[in-house]
Amino acid sequence: MWISAAAVIALLLAGLAASGRREPESDATGPDVGNPDGSAAGSGGSIASEPEGLGWVLNPEMPYLITVQGLSERQASALRRLLEQGPGADPVAHRQAIFEIVSRRTFVWKELESFLEQTRPEFERAFEEHRSRNAGYAVAPEVARAGLEDVLRADAASSLGAQPQCDVAALMDDAAHVAPSVSTLMGRYGYATLDRYLRHVDRHLRVKSVPPDHADSQDYDLLIEAGLARRGSEIPTHCILDFMDMDQLVRTTHRLGGPDSRNRTELIRFLETSDGLHGALAGFVAGGCYYQLLPLRREGGDAPEVDPFDIARSWRFTNQLITALTLTWSSAEANSNLLARAAGSSQEILGWEVEPARSSRCPFARTQATLRHPPGDPPLVPLHVGCTCRLRPVVAP
Repeated sequence: MWISAAAVIALLLAGLAASGRREPESDATGPDVGNPDGSAAGSGGSIASEPEGLGWVLNPEMPYLITVQGLSERQASALRRLLEQGPGADPVAHRQAIFEIVSRRTFVWKELESFLEQTRPEFERAFEEHRSRNAGYAVAPEVARAGLEDVLRADAASSLGAQPQCDVAALMDDAAHVAPSVSTLMGRYGYATLDRYLRHVDRHLRVKSVPPDHADSQDYDLLIEAGLARRGSEIPTHCILDFMDMDQLVRTTHRLGGPDSRNRTELIRFLETSDGLHGALAGFVAGGCYYQLLPLRREGGDAPEVDPFDIARSWRFTNQLITALTLTWSSAEANSNLLARAAGSSQEILGWEVEPARSSRCPFARTQATLRHPPGDPPLVPLHVGCTCRLRPVVAP
């Protein structure tokens, strides 16, 4: 889709006119998030009602439109303000504020949904090709396949023709859409703590060895303070035994006079009934920094545990959606401003080119970068959701 310079000016003027218009507010999506005065306008402009009346265009004054559904007017306006403001001095608080809006089950970002629908067949074909070529996948035990599939999905995402600057594999995770809501957990633990927990969680809450000088050590210490992890002697014996590798099990068994075996089940069965196990494990635990995450619960006490793996998938999906959304806004805003400046400039523009970001590995962006577009027909950038490309005017010398 291309847009002429005249259309750019018309869009900019239409955006300014829209800033004075208010649409009827819907409160069907629950509590509103917005300014205390209820204003719908952001600091630099206003949202506009989607033509079909089902949602909101967050940036009607820009050529590239971002359209959302499932939010009230005030919620959509609050989202626009957050995108305009950027992360500022407190990126965690900024991301949390966006998270609380877009993690609603009713939320839909139309451009993202369209992109995923168009690219999903390509992604699934690539995933099947990578899986069929992976010799280890067919013989891997079920518990190991999940990890292998994560790698294969990442490989499939990296082979797409259009590549947003985020984790596309996470956005392609259908299960993440139906994962349990995280709102209650956020209320109980807080965004920062829950984010820290879900970065380290696995399906089976296995024991992990984390050296004191490792970057993750502080995370685990903070999770202990939050009641979401334990370490050392607090970890149950059977969890330590499950963590130990074969050589460690054999050495501990020999020390306690056990059988000369390399059968893991037999060694663990002997150790669990050995009177000297506690002393032997005390020395083992003292020799390293061992941590284990604890189950999540929506409420305290004996409330049912929550499957952390399902929560982690939903969390990962929403955070990657936020990454794609903030990048798309940034690119749309920067390129809209560039077009506005060019329209008011006396300098002669000979044409337009697309300039990919240095970190971009997007094949579509690289293809677009080889083209020059007429002065009155600049390309629409961002090229897709999560695109970080910029327009570059070719000016007369």
